[in-house]
Amino acid sequence: MTVIACNLEMMAADSLCHEDDSSHYYADKMIRLLDGSILGGAGNHPELVMDWIARGKPANDRPVFDYEKDNFSILHLRDDGIFLYNNSLNGFKLKEKNYAVGCGADVALYCMRIQKMPPDLACKEATRINMFCGGDIDVLKLKE
Repeated sequence: MTVIACNLEMMAADSLCHEDDSSHYYADKMIRLLDGSILGGAGNHPELVMDWIARGKPANDRPVFDYEKDNFSILHLRDDGIFLYNNSLNGFKLKEKNYAVGCGADVALYCMRIQKMPPDLACKEATRINMFCGGDIDVLKLKE
């Protein structure tokens, strides 16, 4: 389970991962692409689509996933805004200036939009409230 939050300047993510058999481990959930943009993925197998996006979305090598089992959300923070891939290979540009995905998204969105917290502190608060979010909070800034 996951919380990934971003605004137009940075993306933050917890590092706790849960599997169906209740095992857990800590992992990176974000990557920086060669163009400087940032991808963050939550859910089942977001790495399939994240890798495809990182490779430039080649039409002849689209990822194959099970639409019933592979439930994922991916945030793509770019210079021109925040894009959401939600169980789809099509990213939609969001009108919002901040967004969050994962089981801790509701807490993170409240923290960013109502409490005016930056994404890293919003993720930290989500780890405090949601037992399926946890570990270190990783942060990537768009302009680094």
